[in-house]
Amino acid sequence: MKGAAGLALGLLACGTLPVRPPASEGERLYRAKCAACHRLYEPGRYAPAAWASALATMEKEKRVHLQPDERAEILAYLSGHVL
Repeated sequence: MKGAAGLALGLLACGTLPVRPPASEGERLYRAKCAACHRLYEPGRYAPAAWASALATMEKEKRVHLQPDERAEILAYLSGHVL
């Protein structure tokens, strides 16, 4: 019982940690526009061209609507560039 109680308290404590605020406008937009439909991927996981292609596909299939400046910010964040 002692082990289960400790595990439960540990899991509860993990759920109450503060969420780190976005480091950039691109990250904020990425979280806001993309996380509603699927899990978020680490920015360095794919090459910049692959990110651009994925965003283009999402827009073409009407899964997301991005203004040109939003698209640029998100791509900059995912590609590791700062605007």
